Amino acid sequence: MDRVTVNIATRKGREKSLIQAVESLLGQADVINIYFNYDPEKKIQLSDEVNAVYAPIGDLGARGKFYFARHEEGYYLTCDDDIKYPKGYVRHLIERIDYYDRRAIVGLHATKFQPKRRLKSYWNEKQLIRYFFDQVNRDEYTTMLGTGTQGHHLNTIRVKDSDLKYDFCVDPQFMQLTDSRELPHITVCRPHAWAIQIPGSQDSDSIWIKHKKDDSIQTRILNMAKRGNYSLIRPDIKLSAQMP
Repeated sequence: MDRVTVNIATRKGREKSLIQAVESLLGQADVINIYFNYDPEKKIQLSDEVNAVYAPIGDLGARGKFYFARHEEGYYLTCDDDIKYPKGYVRHLIERIDYYDRRAIVGLHATKFQPKRRLKSYWNEKQLIRYFFDQVNRDEYTTMLGTGTQGHHLNTIRVKDSDLKYDFCVDPQFMQLTDSRELPHITVCRPHAWAIQIPGSQDSDSIWIKHKKDDSIQTRILNMAKRGNYSLIRPDIKLSAQMP
């Protein structure tokens, strides 16, 4: 099988939740890449499976989870430092990627917007949200996946530094990039609370809380995307319904 990597970006103050997130992913990939957006005086002791880099090109924010795409190959999964992932998580996403012939982005957390309609507010006009801890009985097409629970094959798309302008709102930026290539986003079937939020990890300094009052950039990005229905690109492939 092709190489499998898990890729995480982390920041100062997330050390405890990062360790829990990494521990839940051990043994599921060839390597767990971690981009530290700072250079701590005392390095965190992690597993031999972990490849950690310390702000080699500065603070990238959430973009850091795509830093490793420049030299990796194979399956590229992006994860967050505040989620506990279940056993079999990586295997399930890889199975879904292959099921769709590596022509789709797959993941858990999903947001659906009305196609082609011009939005006034990114935060207030979401048509449907499938949280990553929700039960989903059947794979579903969606507008945008959350990059904290997402995967694809690098032969399908490879993010470059110039593709992500902002160090926050990485989800809509990645969606716009894949939308321009007509790559569908699919939220995959899974049981309730299969992945869970690590308690205490969503502090007041989290990225989404800091930018929740002003969604003008996210709204502009969504309106720049076509947000088309790409479910008919491969009419021979039907959405599956195989629970992990």
